Amino acid sequence: MLQIETESLGKKFMRRFVFKNFNYQFTEGNAYAVTGSNGSGKSTLLQILCGYMMPSQGKVKFREDGALIEEESHFKYCSFASPFMELIEEYTVSEMIAFHSKLKPMLISENSEIAKAFQLENELQKPIKYLSSGNKQRVKLSLAFCSVTKVLFLDEPTQNLDNKGVDLYLNAIENFAKNRLIIVSSNDEREYSFCDEIIKIEDYK
Repeated sequence: MLQIETESLGKKFMRRFVFKNFNYQFTEGNAYAVTGSNGSGKSTLLQILCGYMMPSQGKVKFREDGALIEEESHFKYCSFASPFMELIEEYTVSEMIAFHSKLKPMLISENSEIAKAFQLENELQKPIKYLSSGNKQRVKLSLAFCSVTKVLFLDEPTQNLDNKGVDLYLNAIENFAKNRLIIVSSNDEREYSFCDEIIKIEDYK
């Protein structure tokens, strides 16, 4: 069983802490929501937990069955989807999925089946730069959900999605995220309605 532990975690920008003294334990098989107002540090916390950003203080530790995992190996356990993430605009959707599958094993082996699961069948051969913002978000979600990882980080996962896209996201939670450790950063209750615990980041100011 995988666990993520934080010890006195904090992050500051321009000498001001957005959060500090964040002590928490996340456990595989559970889902957590990080909520808070705009600029409160929700997305920053997720980026630190998955190694995209360094903390100003404190530590993040990954443990599997009690054994400490080397920091350099944390990325192997994590999938991440966020509006700020960039895709390779010149690639087609099919090429993007193929490239990603070289970095991490996928739950579904066929690009066409991944596209079908996220209703991107008609976009497979289209360069990403020509996709709508909603379809770009679907590509990001497909890569995160379909990667074989124990941890799924979702930062404002339904941004740019219409109601049909939100339903697709919730179906993906049901079909691709069972028994994984899920951490969602959001102010939209639809995005974290399934979560077991809610963390208010503003409690750590």
